[in-house]
Amino acid sequence: MALLRVTALTGLSVAVGTAVTALLCVGPRQLSRATNDLGGRAREVAPYLAAALGLLAVKQLTQGYRIRLSRALDWRITGELYAIEGEFVAALQRATPDATLEPFSVAYMLGFAVLLVAGPTVYFLAGAGGRRHLKELLVAYMLNYAVGTLCYTLFIGYGPRKYLDSVDGLMYQFYPETQELTAAVASNTNVFPSLHASLSVAVAAVAWRSRRRFPRWAGISGTLAAAV
Repeated sequence: MALLRVTALTGLSVAVGTAVTALLCVGPRQLSRATNDLGGRAREVAPYLAAALGLLAVKQLTQGYRIRLSRALDWRITGELYAIEGEFVAALQRATPDATLEPFSVAYMLGFAVLLVAGPTVYFLAGAGGRRHLKELLVAYMLNYAVGTLCYTLFIGYGPRKYLDSVDGLMYQFYPETQELTAAVASNTNVFPSLHASLSVAVAAVAWRSRRRFPRWAGISGTLAAAV
């Protein structure tokens, strides 16, 4: 029941956030024009969208097989990751004001999802130039997921919350139900690389490239990416 509730809340947040973002960044006049050409726009980006969704589906469907392969390879890199970052995460947690923990938790869970969906939506609903950026963004998604899936299969790594006693799972203290959602879509060894970080940067980078055409989206995506 908790998983269903969190999934519904996430879906509703993404829908509302995406709709508001599209209205702010595209405008009602362009949205009206887009409704008259949805079929043509969809056909233009369909190969990219199908490839991206297909890759995501393969990633999810093969998760069990990849976990077993990863355990068979047994290439553990947690120690190497800790040797690089040391106590940085613990120090960052201690320096972070308590008042910011809940907003950052919301940004990580909900803002990230809005970021991934709103970007393609804004570009799809915009004019012809927007669809070029949409294709760039979908290719960036595919590259991120391909590299991430390969690394998650090859390497076993655990994040600071699992590895260090000095690090707490602060987000789960605010929203314990989210553990079920994250467990349903990813293994707890999927820590290198961080797709939350890489995908957020990818969205912000494409938004920066399109900033002259979509200045509001560049600002919104940059803010959300930084918060994530």
